[in-house]
Formats: sequence, structure tokens, C-alpha cells
Amino acid sequence: MGRRLGQEAAPAKLGVDRALAFSEINQQLYQLLNGLDAIYFAQGEYAYADEIVFNALEKLRKGSRQNLQAPNSVIDWRPIVHEMRLFKSAEELAVMRRAGEITALAHTRAMEKCRPGMFEYQLEGEILHEFNRHGARFPSYNTIVGGGENGCILHYTENESELRDGDLVLIDAGCEYRGYAGDITRTFPVNGKFTQPQREIYDIVLESLETAAETLSAGHLDLSGQPGSGAHYDYRPGAGWGS
Repeated sequence: MGRRLGQEAAPAKLGVDRALAFSEINQQLYQLLNGLDAIYFAQGEYAYADEIVFNALEKLRKGSRQNLQAPNSVIDWRPIVHEMRLFKSAEELAVMRRAGEITALAHTRAMEKCRPGMFEYQLEGEILHEFNRHGARFPSYNTIVGGGENGCILHYTENESELRDGDLVLIDAGCEYRGYAGDITRTFPVNGKFTQPQREIYDIVLESLETAAETLSAGHLDLSGQPGSGAHYDYRPGAGWGS
């Protein structure tokens, strides 16, 4: 759990106006909500939180004779925050670039250290070492190191097989740096040398990546949203499947 902030330290540390003991929430919350025009609340995230908030609202609705007034509306804050996240400040962009730089350094280290006979988890250790060396204490998601056929398994995270001479290894890894995530996937030969078939496939994928990167610019339309595009390919928005 780590150190507890306590009511005294919490406001300065978390950037809030005041902090109250959780044991007082049923006595305090309805008073804090009394007379407000609206509250912003993510209903449906946690059943326990829903119960606490809506019990407080019900108490206000039943307390009109005691000069209690419930807020006129409950607004879901998530769409507002999601819209804000689409636009990054200069400070955010700098942190995002640094997260990408650290992630790239970790992938480079993995390529340099990789040898036949190593285990996938050892290569993962090299990646985590590089993250920590540059101040990124945690990965932004479970690191994937898949040698040989393991690289064909979606979201493979066991990372326990031996890396074999002549195989390729796929690494999907990113660091978390000051709240922002790096995310890079690369595939390379375990022994440092492509076979001819491996090189041919790699070059096709590399050319596709470079072509896609060239089209990414401000104002460029999202091709996945264009009429008819769905008939030609599948795509994966986020972590799920789409078509």
C-alpha cells in the first residue's frame, strides 16, 4: 500500500480543496452536494460508489423541508475528459516524446543483448532495466517477448521459452513515463541475421509501415472511416477487434 497521505497531506499532494475521513462520507457527502446545480459523476463504474452517491442524492430529495436541495442534474464527466484528451499541450507532447524515446532505447538494448539460448524473460529483463535506467519505473502494459511461433500468439505474455537460433523474436513493449505510455512493436532475428524468406517478409512489412507513417499528418482523413474501406481489410481499434 505504501505511505498513507492522511487528511492533512492529501489536499496538497492530490490538488484537492479538502480531504475527509472515509468513515464520514455518509454524513458529509449530502451536505457537500446540497444546493449544487449539477454534479459530475461516472455512474456505473463502481457499484459501491453508485450506492453512496445516490443515497446522498435521495437524502437531499427527501429533505426539502429542512432546506435541502438535490442537484438538478448528474452529468457523466467521461465524454468531457475523453474529448480533452484528444488535444495535447506542449508539456504533454514533450513527456509523450520522452516516453517514446525511452521505449526505443529499451528495444535497441534488447536487440543488442539478444542471443540464441537466452530465455524470453531474460530479454524482458533487459527491456525493464533500460526503462528503469531512464526514470520510467514501470512498463505501460505487460511486456510481450515471443520467440518463434510464440510471436504469432495474440497478447502472448508467458515469456518463458528459449530463444532459438534461426528464429525471429517479436517484442511488444512500452514504458510508462510520468503518466504517459510508450508502445512499440518490433520483430528481429534472434541471431542478428535474417534468412532470405525472413528478410523478404520483413521488408514488405517495413515498407507498409513507412508508407503509413508518411500519410500521418494534421488534417489527414482517417481512412478507416471512409465509405467502402471496411470491405477491404480488418482493423483493430484499441485492444479489441473491429471490421
